[in-house]
Amino acid sequence: MLLRYYLVHCLMLLALVCSPTTIST
Repeated sequence: MLLRYYLVHCLMLLALVCSPTTIST
């Protein structure tokens, strides 16, 4: 249950770091 939430959070963080230019706008 909690592991899934952690994984989702990690994926979101990875996506943000992977494309900072997209959120920089």
